[in-house]
Amino acid sequence: MSRRVAFKGHLLGKCLAGSYPYRGPAAGGGCTYLCLDLDNHDGHADIDARLRAVAATCREAGLRPLYATSRSGTGVHVYLFLDAPVATEEAHNMGREILHAAGVWDRADVIPSARHPGGMGTLHALPLSPMAAPGGGILLDENFRPVLDPAAQVALLRGKATSRAQASYSIHPSRTEPYSRTPCS
Repeated sequence: MSRRVAFKGHLLGKCLAGSYPYRGPAAGGGCTYLCLDLDNHDGHADIDARLRAVAATCREAGLRPLYATSRSGTGVHVYLFLDAPVATEEAHNMGREILHAAGVWDRADVIPSARHPGGMGTLHALPLSPMAAPGGGILLDENFRPVLDPAAQVALLRGKATSRAQASYSIHPSRTEPYSRTPCS
């Protein structure tokens, strides 16, 4: 099945499509985006506070994320698209850096997982599926309200990809090494 057919089926609710942030070796390898997972899987009830902290950190660093409610509707995924592929571990460290700067590193996950065998990252469901739970898989604007025109929201991101250096070091310009904290389980 081609990507186009899978994505169309996903948007029509005929199947559920997922993605790995990792591009295969034939495509040059590396991750082209990362996702900060602020879901409520572990009983954390402070989704709004965590989202606002992450959004403020991204805004202060000049990063332009895409926000989407999780498929379950109980959390939010924060996507950051990169202007060039980076190693899975580097993408993971960028995400950890943002979560640490936002003060939520212990209550969120980063996709791709740095521990995934083969460096492929972590499979996650794509947003905008009619198969999602009520309130799930919806794109949100910068004020965290549902986006009425998802295609226009995605188009706004074109040409606004986060540069590797910007994502790595604009959060803490004095740092030369990424945080090495153990990823959340």
